[in-house]
Amino acid sequence: MRLPTNHLIQRGPFTHIEQIREAAQQNGETWFDADTMKTHGSIVYPEVYGGYWFVSSERYRGEKRRHYHARQVNAYGTVLFAGGTTKHSSKALAIKAAKRAAGVTP
Repeated sequence: MRLPTNHLIQRGPFTHIEQIREAAQQNGETWFDADTMKTHGSIVYPEVYGGYWFVSSERYRGEKRRHYHARQVNAYGTVLFAGGTTKHSSKALAIKAAKRAAGVTP
């Protein structure tokens, strides 16, 4: 159950994906839950860029290849979807996109 806005625990900026997972769990987010990750065939990579960007990959049902995404979270560990996410053909391209979005020089 997601906490009411006035009860959310602020944790960011983050330096490692486990900090994001912990903040998300404490604030009732389900994006990183095992069932959600399994449903989407998700893998989350440990590096965090600029405190709020990370890379995930998904293998959608019926597809053989993975899709890689640069994802943004807020200080509460909520994965933001404003504007959608671009599918990248490789982890390297998604990392490059995450670094660029975070203002981190490659």
